[in-house]
Amino acid sequence: MESIEHRPWWNGLLDVAGPPDTDPTYADLVGSRVVVDTDLPGTDPDGPPVTLVVSGGAGQVAGPAALAARRGVPLRAVRVTLRDPADLRGNARRVVAAVEAARVEGALADDVVVAVGMPDAEPGADWCAAVDEVAALELAVSLPVDGADPLRVAAWLEAVLDRETPLTVVGGHPLSVLGAVRRAFDGEGAVEVAGALTGRPAHAVTGMDETALLGVRRWLRGVETGPDGPAVYATALADLGVRG
Repeated sequence: MESIEHRPWWNGLLDVAGPPDTDPTYADLVGSRVVVDTDLPGTDPDGPPVTLVVSGGAGQVAGPAALAARRGVPLRAVRVTLRDPADLRGNARRVVAAVEAARVEGALADDVVVAVGMPDAEPGADWCAAVDEVAALELAVSLPVDGADPLRVAAWLEAVLDRETPLTVVGGHPLSVLGAVRRAFDGEGAVEVAGALTGRPAHAVTGMDETALLGVRRWLRGVETGPDGPAVYATALADLGVRG
């Protein structure tokens, strides 16, 4: 697989949920198609790699991953969401244990990104302790940006990046998310980070050169969008003059 450092910063950022757009002009923008594990039996092995969303708990990691391998469906990532708000750290530990077991069994390849979905909650002690568990195994976290308070998202980004943990996000304009992550990484304040999420998407990356944006991609592994995401992203990139 070609490394991020040898591709334009905008390539492969989108994880597209819903019916895939087959327009070949968007192919370089799409990193994966999002598939819920219950839909895996009917998933076409051809096409972009898959981000597999586990619909159940930690114990359901190995089975769907093994099924994908048997059917020849290429996995880019697996997302498991924490579902025990009263004990996020304990829930994260169970996910980490399940991922380790799936890898030992050979059901889950080492190069598949595992993103642990965090709840839309204040990043208090238990929330941050859960991220610590994720970071200890060098997994990623997934943040539910759609509908979340931008200032809360800014606090999440600070907590995650302080732990040098890669992330994916669900929702948000790709350029806005790129700008917000870069600002959080650079130590800008919560207001500035939130402003990148709420302002005009092109403004979120204004003044950032290619090196800075490639640096973001080291941490930001994917932005989940709907079926129209590639077209929206392509239009924004064309307006910036970085992609025809």
